[in-house]
Amino acid sequence: MQGLTLIEMLVALLVLALMATLSGRTLDTLLRSQRQSQAVLQDLGRLHSGLAQWRRDLARLNATPYVNAIEWDGQVLRLVRRSAGGDALQVVAWAVEQGQWRRWPSSALRDREALLKAWDEAPEAVRAAASQEAPGPLRVEVLPVDRWELEFHQRGQWASAPVQTGQESGRLVDAPQAVRLRLIGLKPGSPNAPLQIDTPLAGL
Repeated sequence: MQGLTLIEMLVALLVLALMATLSGRTLDTLLRSQRQSQAVLQDLGRLHSGLAQWRRDLARLNATPYVNAIEWDGQVLRLVRRSAGGDALQVVAWAVEQGQWRRWPSSALRDREALLKAWDEAPEAVRAAASQEAPGPLRVEVLPVDRWELEFHQRGQWASAPVQTGQESGRLVDAPQAVRLRLIGLKPGSPNAPLQIDTPLAGL
C-alpha cells in the first residue's frame, strides 16, 4: 500500500483547516441568530404583557367626583381604576421616558385625601422612575419605544385630548368612548410603521 506524499498531506491539512474555519463561522452565525431570535421573542413577550396591562387598566376605569377618570397632558396619561380586588381604587400613570414605555401604579386607595395625593404625584412619579437604576415594585419599564401618541374618541370623532365639558374647570362630564394608542419606534418594529391599538372604554 502506497503512503501519502508530502504534497497530498499538505493538501489534506489545508482542506481540514478550511473546513474547520467554515464550521466555526457557521457555528458563530447560528449562535448569533439564536441570540437575535431570543431577543425578538423577549421583546414580543414584553409587548404582549404591556398591551394586556394597558387594556386591563382601561377596562377597570372608575369615575369619582374628585378627579377625572382619565386625563392626558400630552406626555403623561393618568387614570383612576378599580384595584384587582375591587375593594379600593388606584391611580395609574403611563408615560414614555428615556426610551421606555413606563407604567406607575399607586398603592390601594380608600379615601379622598389619598386619591387626590396620588393623582397629583403620579406625573412626577412615573418620570422619576426613569432615573432609578433598579425598578421597584411600584414602577415598571414596559418596553423600549421612541415615543407615543394618544387620541380619544368622543362625540363621534377622534381628538388629541378629551373634550372638557364640565362646568368646573378641568373636569370632564362625558368620558371618551375609546382610546387610540400609537407606539412609534417600537422594537421589534419600524419607526415608519407604528403600532396602533384602539381600545373601547366601558361606560362610566
